[in-house]
Amino acid sequence: PDAFDLVLMDVQMPEMDGYEATRRIRALAPDLPVVGQTAHVCDEERTKCLSAGMVAHIAKPIDPRQLVSVIRQHTGHRRDPLAAAAATGTHRIAGGSDTADPNSECPPC
Repeated sequence: PDAFDLVLMDVQMPEMDGYEATRRIRALAPDLPVVGQTAHVCDEERTKCLSAGMVAHIAKPIDPRQLVSVIRQHTGHRRDPLAAAAATGTHRIAGGSDTADPNSECPPC
């Protein structure tokens, strides 16, 4: 567990969902930050993520700047991963909307 700074957890996974995976990570590494990522942006989903032990919840499609901000907030790292990737030419952002509507209806899970 000491080899990781943060876990970016997809909530909707086959076999074991992100909530259960987070609970298991918490049992092994209680101080390791887990950030949930999901297409559901409603308050109910955010509450489920936090109740499972995640430190934050971000919506898909992921806004790279929001992701960097959350990573910095929970790891204390000062290096900007987006700037480093841009400098080396190793990043590419997929097309489409970079934001999710927080007022949209949360579909049933």
